[in-house]
Amino acid sequence: MQTTNNISQGSLCAIGVIGKAFGLNGEVNYHSFLRTSKDYPKSSKFLVGLNEETLRTLTLTSVNQHSKNLLVKFSEISSRTEAEAIVNNFLFVSMDERKELPKGSIYIHDIIGFTVVNESKEILGEVIDVVNLPGHQAYVVKSGIEEVYVPVVKEIVKSVNIEMKKIIISPPDGMFNGAAI
Repeated sequence: MQTTNNISQGSLCAIGVIGKAFGLNGEVNYHSFLRTSKDYPKSSKFLVGLNEETLRTLTLTSVNQHSKNLLVKFSEISSRTEAEAIVNNFLFVSMDERKELPKGSIYIHDIIGFTVVNESKEILGEVIDVVNLPGHQAYVVKSGIEEVYVPVVKEIVKSVNIEMKKIIISPPDGMFNGAAI
């Protein structure tokens, strides 16, 4: 399972991750962190690597749907061996190349560091990661020495205050510290 931990690398933002190689001509599976193709930058040049120290610039030449997967091809990658060398690498864009979001919206990885409180305003912890689960996303909240997965569903997450960097939740009994809040 891929998480967004370590995605924001200084002035860069990961928009997806390379999956396994496909075929013999350098195509790879691509797993996007973006919701729709409208969220992509207009550039065909992407920085690809595990982090800022391992980046190289690749030119996107094609994106194809194959079954439930997206297959991408870069002009600099022409063989299966070269494609296998970039498996699990992130696709990064500069933070200033990100699409501007509508007012009141936020990029998922910008949630990291937000304080999580219950409806009585008691601090429960801090968001340290966001993970994609089969049915929904979940905030990983550091609470004392525990990491608690908080499903991002309307029954639990009541509000997200972007300006105050605060998330108000109504956790079910036992979610934090094994006891009711």
